[in-house]
Amino acid sequence: MDLAATGSETLEMLRAGYYPLMLLDLHLPDMNGLEILRTVQTEKIPTAVVVITSQGSLNIAIEAMKAGAYDFILKPVAHEGLITTLQNASEKVSL
Repeated sequence: MDLAATGSETLEMLRAGYYPLMLLDLHLPDMNGLEILRTVQTEKIPTAVVVITSQGSLNIAIEAMKAGAYDFILKPVAHEGLITTLQNASEKVSL
């Protein structure tokens, strides 16, 4: 498991390696997570993105899903629900 602290670091890592699954917060110090989602879509980076955020709304969830997110989860997160979502996203990528 790798960790990126900024959006630009995230994109750098995605472009340099293979990350089949990504847990992405929408609020990063240098960019919005939706920008990362759009870049993943545009550049066809093969990763399933699960968005997790504390400041979400229905409109943002819809926008994230349209931008390619596998799922959208609000904080605080139930541990069991997160594990299930990550397992399902991982299975999708392996197909």
